[in-house]
Amino acid sequence: MTISSMESAPTGIRCHHRVQVRQKHEDADTLSRAPLQSASTSAEEDSAFVATVVSGPDLMSHQRNDSNLRMIIDHLEGGTAPIPRPMLRTLTSFCLRNGVLYKRNAGAGDRSHLLVVLEALRDDVLLACHDEPTSGHLGYSRTMDRVRQLYYWPKMSACVKRYVKGCRECQRRKTPHLKPAGHLQPIDPPRTPFEQVGMDLLGPFPLSSCGNKWIIVATDYLTRYAETKALPRGTASEVASFLCIKLCYGMAPRHMSSLIEGHHSQRNSWMISSG
Repeated sequence: MTISSMESAPTGIRCHHRVQVRQKHEDADTLSRAPLQSASTSAEEDSAFVATVVSGPDLMSHQRNDSNLRMIIDHLEGGTAPIPRPMLRTLTSFCLRNGVLYKRNAGAGDRSHLLVVLEALRDDVLLACHDEPTSGHLGYSRTMDRVRQLYYWPKMSACVKRYVKGCRECQRRKTPHLKPAGHLQPIDPPRTPFEQVGMDLLGPFPLSSCGNKWIIVATDYLTRYAETKALPRGTASEVASFLCIKLCYGMAPRHMSSLIEGHHSQRNSWMISSG
């Protein structure tokens, strides 16, 4: 509809165009500036939503079938059965809403009460919060945020972490955020025996009858000749002693590649260089 047609309309509405010279979108309108109050949900709506997630026909019967939750429910209903001492300190944070057990939400969130989920239904909750198309197979932190906004159960963090790590779809599709491995560099082949020797320390193995738990291996790169020896602790002094003995037998390499890693590497390098 053009401006002229609007001006000639019988409603008497006129269109005025305001030209902004310096900046655009300076006029605040009602739709973009009106505050929106946070929506509140009733206990009935909350229970109905959770019931579809955990796929349980009756939340009250499910909770009362769990021995630990039944003790809390009986206590809240005025029962006199003894309660374990570790559970007494947390009883004040639980309440019953329409016969369903909830925990008061002490953290940040829109919901003031969190549904207490028994052990038999936790996998269904995690399936809805992690595997469903609306969840998108999020990582541990985001999945944990989704779960704790609605539900509660003891040791929830460890349970969510174990579930996310065991998700086959995440393991198959997601790749770790690591730098790519570097390209292999060619090694010039040695021309004479014992020109280049590689050394590695294997272990720890079960303790032998002679008190040894480690095995040191020295291999010639050209002939693939190998020398091995069992060591009690795999310390730098034991490695240096092994090398000194082999050097006395004529195994004096020009280049040595050590694959020994861990807390032995620095001391081994110092012992070899000083020798």
